[in-house]
Amino acid sequence: SRGEGTMTIWDLVLGAGLGALGGALHLGLTRWRAGQIREGRALLILATYPLGLVSVAICVVGAAALARQAAWAAVLGLAAVQLIWIGRAARRLERR
Repeated sequence: SRGEGTMTIWDLVLGAGLGALGGALHLGLTRWRAGQIREGRALLILATYPLGLVSVAICVVGAAALARQAAWAAVLGLAAVQLIWIGRAARRLERR
């Protein structure tokens, strides 16, 4: 049986993975909504707005249910995905 204060490498890996998943879902939905703006689908954008935030919340809360350390690792996974995504976007803009 695992002690309350015991942290395992799996807590960190699963937490970071869940955070990365939440970040990717959020950014993917944001990009999709941006495409819908170009097509003039304002009502669809408003209806799906909470999904991006809820996806992050579900992943971080899911990590917290595993272990406190997993929740912190989820935040790091989320930040890593955002930095990678923003870095790629910046490089694409530089090439234009």
